[in-house]
Amino acid sequence: MSCWKVLQTGQTKCFDEEGVQVPCEGSGQDGEYQRGLAWPDPRFIVTGEVVEDKLTGLVWTKNANPVEFPLTWREALEFIRSMNQAADCGFDDWRLPDRNELRSLISYQTKRPALPGDHPFANVFLGWYWTATNAAINP
Repeated sequence: MSCWKVLQTGQTKCFDEEGVQVPCEGSGQDGEYQRGLAWPDPRFIVTGEVVEDKLTGLVWTKNANPVEFPLTWREALEFIRSMNQAADCGFDDWRLPDRNELRSLISYQTKRPALPGDHPFANVFLGWYWTATNAAINP
C-alpha cells in the first residue's frame, strides 16, 4: 500500500449554482470540510528570486514567466537546460514540474490567476504552462 498526501484545495468559501456566496454549513462543498493537508501559514517563503512552497517543499522561480511565451515543449526543455548550465538563482537542478506539482499551486478559490491570494509570483502568464507530464493526445 502506498501512502500519499492529499492537499487541501484552498477553498474556504461556498457558492450556489449562480456563483453567489452561501453559508458553507450543510453545503457539502470543499469550503465546508477543508479536508486534506492544511496549507502552512505562510505558505510561500521568498528568498531572492526563488519561492519555496512550504506545503510541497518545491522551489519555483519568483518570475512565473522567465522566458517569453509561447514556446514549444522542446524549447522549454532547452531553456531549463540553459538555466542549469548557468546555475540560475543558485540552483543547477531545475526541471519542469509534473502535472500534479503544477496543480499543487492552484487555489480553487481564485481565478485569473488561480493562485492563492497571497502568492508571491510575478509576471504570471494566464495561459497554459508546460509540464514534464506527457499528454495522451500529443505524447
